[in-house]
Amino acid sequence: MDFRIELEFIKFLQISESNWADPLHSHEDSYQISIPISGKLITTLNHSDYVLNNGHAIVTNPCSTHSHQFEKGQNKMLLIGLNRCSLNEWLMENKGLNGEVLFEENQLILTNQLLSKIRSWSSAWLFKEDPLYQNYIEDEIFSYFSQLLIGSHSSKSRAVYSENFQLNQVLDYIHTSYSENINIKQLAAVANQSKYHFIRSFKKATNYPPGHYIQCLRIENAQRLILTTKKTITEISYEVGFSNPSQFYKIFNKLVGIPPKKYRIKNSI
Repeated sequence: MDFRIELEFIKFLQISESNWADPLHSHEDSYQISIPISGKLITTLNHSDYVLNNGHAIVTNPCSTHSHQFEKGQNKMLLIGLNRCSLNEWLMENKGLNGEVLFEENQLILTNQLLSKIRSWSSAWLFKEDPLYQNYIEDEIFSYFSQLLIGSHSSKSRAVYSENFQLNQVLDYIHTSYSENINIKQLAAVANQSKYHFIRSFKKATNYPPGHYIQCLRIENAQRLILTTKKTITEISYEVGFSNPSQFYKIFNKLVGIPPKKYRIKNSI
C-alpha cells in the first residue's frame, strides 16, 4: 500500500503491487472509483469483466459487487471512496438532484490531472488543521467529481457513446497511436465526423479537447518511462510522440508541476 488519505467523507487509497487481488465485495455506504495508474487492472463489476488501462476508470455504485486483480508485473491503482449520503446531500443542495445519483460504470479520466488535484488537496489538508477547512476541501472534491463523472445528475449521457460508436474507436486509436503524429483530421475521419463536430463531441464526452487529451496521455507514459527505464529524457520525449524536446519539457513541467529530470531524481529516492 503506497498511501492512504482519509477525510471525513472521502478516502484515497493507492496500491502498488506485482500480484494483488481482492475478493468480490460491495460497499453499501460509498461510491468507489477504481483507476489504473500503471499496468492493467482487471475489474469484475456486477458479473461483467473490464480490462482497464491508464485513462479509463470504473465507478462502482453502492451495493454493487466488484473485485480487482492486477495482471502480471508491477501495477499501480488508485481507489477513491465518496460517502454515499454526503455526496447525495451535496448534489441535492448544489445541483438540485432529486433522488440518489447513479453513475455510469465505464468512465474516462485523465489520470495525471486527477493525481495533480489529489496532491493539491492532500497538501491543503495536511497543513490546515481547522476542521472547517477540511469541509471546504471536501466540498471542492465533491464539486470536482460531480463535473468529471457522467451520471444521472448531469446533462451528459452515455448516449454520446452509443450514438457515436466511432468515438470509442477514436479513443482506442489514440491510446495505441499516441506516440505517432496524430492530427485532428485523422481522428475526425475515424469518428466519421466533420472536424469541428468531432472536436465538440470529443470534448463533450471526455471534458477535454482532443489535443489536450493526447498531450496528457503522452506525459503520463513519459512519467512511466522515466521511472522504469534508464533512457534519457530526450529519448523519452521522442518515444512518447514529441518532435521537440523543449516542448516536452515545457508541457511536462506544466502538467506534472516539476521538470522531467527533477521528477526522476525525486522519485528515485
